[in-house]
Amino acid sequence: NLSEDIFAGMDFTLRGEGRKIRHCEYFHLAKGRDLGFNAVLGFFSKLSNGTGEQILTRQMLRLSHVLQLPECLSFYYAHAGYYITQYLISMSMPITVFTWLLMITGDCNHELRAFSDNLCETPAAEAMAMMLSTWYSVYIFFFLIAASLPLFVEIWMERNFGVALRRWLLQLLTCSFLLFIFQAKIIGHYIMAEIRQGGASYVATGRGLPTERREFVGAPAYAFIRLAVYLSGIDMQALSRDSNLCEALTRRLQELVAKTCGVAPKDTEVQFDGRKMHIVVQPTPGEGVSTISVREKLAAQTLGKAIAAEVMQVNGIRKVSGPHVSAQTAIAEARTGWRIEKVGGLYLDYTQHTYYHAMDLLFMLCCVFYCGGYSDAGPYKDQLIFTLVSIGLVIFSWLYAPFIFNPYQ
Repeated sequence: NLSEDIFAGMDFTLRGEGRKIRHCEYFHLAKGRDLGFNAVLGFFSKLSNGTGEQILTRQMLRLSHVLQLPECLSFYYAHAGYYITQYLISMSMPITVFTWLLMITGDCNHELRAFSDNLCETPAAEAMAMMLSTWYSVYIFFFLIAASLPLFVEIWMERNFGVALRRWLLQLLTCSFLLFIFQAKIIGHYIMAEIRQGGASYVATGRGLPTERREFVGAPAYAFIRLAVYLSGIDMQALSRDSNLCEALTRRLQELVAKTCGVAPKDTEVQFDGRKMHIVVQPTPGEGVSTISVREKLAAQTLGKAIAAEVMQVNGIRKVSGPHVSAQTAIAEARTGWRIEKVGGLYLDYTQHTYYHAMDLLFMLCCVFYCGGYSDAGPYKDQLIFTLVSIGLVIFSWLYAPFIFNPYQ
């Protein structure tokens, strides 16, 4: 639910005096659609901010005082508890690795006395390996299966067992668990940032297509754009042989493109190529020049009509044209450079919240190996494989999920 709906429900519960709200559910209104990586994270970041703001409100405090225990637990589990749990899940792995490193570096005499008053001859690395092998075992696969069972059962009920099985296998084969690991980190970051710093506001997320691509650090500037122009009603071979007519047409088209796209005429070039011609635009970087806007204007459908009208204004064009001339345009080539024109992308939105923590986690894991956390694990050395797999999935997801689930990145 969105924040305003939650606030309305909390206020009504506090002031309703026994009255009830009728909830009507409608299906098949074509509102739902497939959401991609960017839309999902944008939506969850908005919900996490709103939930963090609601936790700090008087309504939440008063409801916690007046609700009975079962109702209060249901309210927590279905609302704020979900987002807080995502934060705890995202912090569990760094805390585990940090504790692992702390224990083996504090075991200078190879004796573990932290949890017992008696002399313990078990090395810290072996004791930690024994504990971690108990926490992380083959049961992790049963956990992954159990977490996806609600989706499996729902599709089974709606369709049939075969469709549900195919969908479930597709979820595993497409590494959907990496998305949920990354999503938990983003949800945890936004709700805790709101509780600590505040500042939640309305965010218009929309519902973009799942194939929508978002840049990583920003949109690059276009250095070269080639527009193919197909003219019908003109003898292009006769036009190419008349140099004066070509020169006059070139000047008019350069001025038209410069005026339409906001570039200098010297940045445009007209090339005649058999039955078509090309207009090459190489925008000069400078203030007020947006190469992204230039490409959008060149790709506009109205440009073809403007070119056809401009061609008919050239003196002597009737010698090589018929009574009616039309033009169709299409972007034949567009190359970008290294310059970033529009700052903003996945890094500023999400990955800056995961990259540094992933590198910290990777560094601590390397320190664990260096300090003998794996080599001195004794008989539990081979059982640490599930722990290392879990840590590796977290690191890989926090580092590479944007590249996997953001199309064409």
